[in-house]
Amino acid sequence: MKFGTLAELPVGPIPPDEREARRRERQVWFEAGEQTMLSEELGFEYVWATEHHFIGHYASSSAPECWLSWLAPQTATIRLGHGVIQMTNPMNHVLRVAERAAALDILSNGRVDLGSGRGFTAEEIEAFGASPDETRSMQLEALEILPKVWTSDEFELDTEHYRTPRLRLAIKPVQEPHPPLWM
Repeated sequence: MKFGTLAELPVGPIPPDEREARRRERQVWFEAGEQTMLSEELGFEYVWATEHHFIGHYASSSAPECWLSWLAPQTATIRLGHGVIQMTNPMNHVLRVAERAAALDILSNGRVDLGSGRGFTAEEIEAFGASPDETRSMQLEALEILPKVWTSDEFELDTEHYRTPRLRLAIKPVQEPHPPLWM
């Protein structure tokens, strides 16, 4: 059995005072980091960070790759997971996901897990110009593309949601053939 934690970075009810609200946001992010470091000391296997937008009281983790990158050099064994990264174009173009996950895998010396999702609320999805009716096909397509771009020297995309010329990723993940993918 493996144990881990999930970081949504909830700030709770937003304080009416703007300075107090900003202080609380910072406090939540740093406390979650301290919890992760303690979790590693206690033998926990993983921490997963969610991606949410515009629902700060519930989850202020709008840039989990930044938080996980901050944790990478402060930890040594705990796996760092996206739980989940929203795989909708244009919210997160699949090639940017590939690049950011590869960078985090390098910084963490091969400790990245990548969970994928469609988005949590209509506000999150529609704010970035994605159609809720297309999020499932976008997610599935991205999950097919990621292993190909990580393991190919060059690639070209010509799919329902992605079209690119022949390209080469500037960096590749440490893990071979690639970080584990979750749905």
